[in-house]
Amino acid sequence: MVGERLAAECVPFRMEGTVLLVRASSSAWATQVRFLAGEVARKANEVLGAEVVRAVTVLVEGSR
Repeated sequence: MVGERLAAECVPFRMEGTVLLVRASSSAWATQVRFLAGEVARKANEVLGAEVVRAVTVLVEGSR
């Protein structure tokens, strides 16, 4: 959905309401996903077949 390299470093792990939570392997990859958040949401909705994802929140692995 987002390309091999980005998919290797980031993974969707949960939905909270209309927010897709994505876990990134580093802050650099988190920044990349945040930059592409609109595209990620659009493609996720295409895969899901409905307007489910309204926002994307990115967390860095190991952070709380």
